[in-house]
Amino acid sequence: MFRSKKKLREQLQFEKEQNIALRNALTSSKNENRRKQSLIRNTKVAHQELRQQYDALQILYMKATAPKELKRKQIEGR
Repeated sequence: MFRSKKKLREQLQFEKEQNIALRNALTSSKNENRRKQSLIRNTKVAHQELRQQYDALQILYMKATAPKELKRKQIEGR
């Protein structure tokens, strides 16, 4: 009887330690997933901001070069 109680206690202790290790691994995995999701969101926001800046630069470039293009067409048309 004594040995079986001791083995049961050892088994219970082992299972407790295993559960703690699994819980820690799960928490670590959840934190890693949160970090990855945050990076994805930040990347999407940064991409959107860069796209807006690119579009604004394109508009500025077109405004800056449009008069030159019109003059060139006028000269070529003569």
